[in-house]
Amino acid sequence: MKKAVLSLIVLPVFGTFPPLSAGRGHDSDSRSKPILSGRISTRYRTQWNKDDSDHDLLQYLSFDLRNVFTPKLSLHGFLRGGEDLDDKDPIFDWTNYDVQDRIYDLYLEADSVIPRSVFRVGRQYYDGLEGVQFDGLRFMRRESKWLSWEVFGGRYVTFYDRDLRQDTRVSGAQITTRPFQMTSLSAEYLRLMDFPTGDDDYLSFVVRQHLNSLNLFAHYSVLNGESKDLSARAYWLLGKGWQVSAKYFRLFHALEELSNEFDPYYPLFGAYMQFHQYDVDVTKYFGKSFSVSAGYTGRELADDAGEGVANREFDRYYGSFSAQDVLVPGLRFSATFDRWMASADEENYSVGGEVAYRVGKRLDVSAGTYYSKYKYDIDTVTERVDVRTWYTRLRYRFSRKADVSLRGEREDDDSPESPYGKVELRMTYKF
Repeated sequence: MKKAVLSLIVLPVFGTFPPLSAGRGHDSDSRSKPILSGRISTRYRTQWNKDDSDHDLLQYLSFDLRNVFTPKLSLHGFLRGGEDLDDKDPIFDWTNYDVQDRIYDLYLEADSVIPRSVFRVGRQYYDGLEGVQFDGLRFMRRESKWLSWEVFGGRYVTFYDRDLRQDTRVSGAQITTRPFQMTSLSAEYLRLMDFPTGDDDYLSFVVRQHLNSLNLFAHYSVLNGESKDLSARAYWLLGKGWQVSAKYFRLFHALEELSNEFDPYYPLFGAYMQFHQYDVDVTKYFGKSFSVSAGYTGRELADDAGEGVANREFDRYYGSFSAQDVLVPGLRFSATFDRWMASADEENYSVGGEVAYRVGKRLDVSAGTYYSKYKYDIDTVTERVDVRTWYTRLRYRFSRKADVSLRGEREDDDSPESPYGKVELRMTYKF
């Protein structure tokens, strides 16, 4: 192999620490000892079609190392190692790129060194409404139970078009207030600088309201001084097993080449034009065994926006059904149906079902199939029709900390490369 597997690199480093506990100890010395916890997952993935095949090895490691010299200091990480086992051109365009080594998070955190404050340095993810990954500093402070704020900045990190964005910098701030116990108001500012096409400034406002069985959410954002989008969402628990959710989304501003992660799609699909979108979903539970869901999504182009690959008006109707522990304990059935109707009198649909069974306390077995009249394959950037898929999955739990799973999938369509196959073996250990 070209490079060592992630565990061969990372785990010996942890082994240089004093004996580590998997959880917080109760003895008097536990405060001074490093405490390590996390999970490691190894995945072997093979894919093939009629003409070619590809074999990859992926390994994920997430960890929290606490009590680093002091109880107030900790180290957090989420990393991935990848190996292209056959080292040849893949049948899927993004496969070789997808197995590259990545560091998603690796930061040092100081908690309460300054009262009611948290300080982070390193690679981290800002999980606001315009989420970004960056190498830099982040300071978060809770003034009271009614008010909190944060500021951050550093070098923008992306796993797409690295050369184009290698000098982009990011800075931002967020403030959240809770004037009432069930009400939250937030405002955030984000700036991406030194991007070749210019700087991008984001400003957004959020309102969250909880009223007994009703949750409300509203979000409005501004991009470079112009309205970008507006969304509103409501979620009800109506009693007697009924749940209803509704959402409205409005894109005001055409999205073209931006400095955020939306931009990788721009070379493929072009500009993302203005539209309205409506979503409604209703679910009914019949005790603990049965549930039925139905929903609708509709999109209308706005402001005379023209249709294109990524700019389509459509109506989508969908439904699902599930039943569990009906015939025998541990047995579950589910079925789904989708129908898409585009503005050009195009109609597509998909239908599928799955059967799952828990054998004892350790083994889960499932199998399913579905049919899609039309499918856009993002891996190969191709359109496929009359796609028939079969899959099966096994998962065995050795203990609460260790399990192994195997998933196999086969797809048939009318293309010359059909059939397509995929097998993934995954082993996970929590420590």
